Amino acid sequence: MVRKILQGSYMDYIFLFGESRSFYTDMIAKALADDGGLCILWEDGVPAGYLMFSKGKSKKMVGISYVYTKEEHRCRGVCTDLVGHVVSHIPYNSLIITINEKNEFYQTVVHIAGKYGLKHSLACTICRATWESLRAWRYAYWDKFMEERGREYLRIFQRQGFRLYSFEEAPRRYMEQLYDSHEADNEFDNPMGVRMYFDGKSKDSVKRDVSTVVAKDGKLAAYFLVTSPDGKSFIIEQSVVARKYRHSGIIFMMLADFVESVGKYQCKNVALAVYDDNPHAISYVRKVVKNLKVDESRTYKLRLDVEPGQ
Repeated sequence: MVRKILQGSYMDYIFLFGESRSFYTDMIAKALADDGGLCILWEDGVPAGYLMFSKGKSKKMVGISYVYTKEEHRCRGVCTDLVGHVVSHIPYNSLIITINEKNEFYQTVVHIAGKYGLKHSLACTICRATWESLRAWRYAYWDKFMEERGREYLRIFQRQGFRLYSFEEAPRRYMEQLYDSHEADNEFDNPMGVRMYFDGKSKDSVKRDVSTVVAKDGKLAAYFLVTSPDGKSFIIEQSVVARKYRHSGIIFMMLADFVESVGKYQCKNVALAVYDDNPHAISYVRKVVKNLKVDESRTYKLRLDVEPGQ
């Protein structure tokens, strides 16, 4: 048995693995393959599996996005060899694999990652809700809350000088402040990297009329970044409040606007990720979704860090 791993293109993915394609894998392949992020393992001249990975521009961070083995080649170490190829041949300071516990190959991926030294570094809870669940929740709880207290909260925030804009409508200065919000010593103190949603291929999935910013006194106070990869589902990628306004409750302004957008578009699904190192967000989400029927799952980040020069 002779194996070799070669770089592949998007067209290789289409023609060699057409039977396994999905909207999700097509989206990843389009974003990564042409930048060298697709490896194909050939076994005795036959394509047996592939791996797709992303490469960070400045910090040499590599993320393994998807691994696939053809059914007739499974249980023969194809996935192990593909991960090993990235570990050994792709330059990085940090290598990351993200995997959801409900993935049927979760235990296999964790085992393989462990063989190469990747360890659990961070976990998050993914909350998903269908349009039917959201509609029932809004009718039974949200609309009543907004009538009794919610609209008054919004008026209070407006009297305090907070203003909400969609990404489409926001003055340029606020979007520029958002772009720089993750930089060192920036007063916003954003723990999340956001530039990939401006410069990278991820920008094409940003729902600019649903994503929002809140501003006060000429400064960015908070933002809600929403993507829609298929036009039918909304994913709340980031929800961050500036250090100065944390615990002020202004996240409610963006949430209320988002709920209106969900109703307007009647989107098929809504998903939200809350990381374990953000206890305030966890507490807030629990309050919001306590009466909403959601499907929860855990996603784990496996990480390997290498000192520069090694």
